[in-house]
Amino acid sequence: MPDSLTRWDPTGLRRVLAMAGPADAALILHHLNDDLATAARALDTALAQDNLEAIRRSIHALVALCGTAGAACLHQKACDLRDQIDAGLSADTRILARSLQTGAAWLAERVATELGA
Repeated sequence: MPDSLTRWDPTGLRRVLAMAGPADAALILHHLNDDLATAARALDTALAQDNLEAIRRSIHALVALCGTAGAACLHQKACDLRDQIDAGLSADTRILARSLQTGAAWLAERVATELGA
């Protein structure tokens, strides 16, 4: 995965977690990690099935989740893909979607290992 996709700045997320307090922070992290992993798997399945509507739903979720987690490059990739997907699933769009799927799975692992989700 390109280095630009592995840039992650959880500063904003850490601030939100600090404001939430320990119990709620643990719950937020659990859901963020679970939702990222679920959206990555859903995108993988949707791509395998060429299910354009399911791809759109997964991308929509990943726009929000990557932004919330502080992964600006992944967030931008999801936004770009969201803007391109209406034209259909071209070879370039498929490559972009696979890259987003891989990045989202990576981000879920990072949230779990670095923030204790």
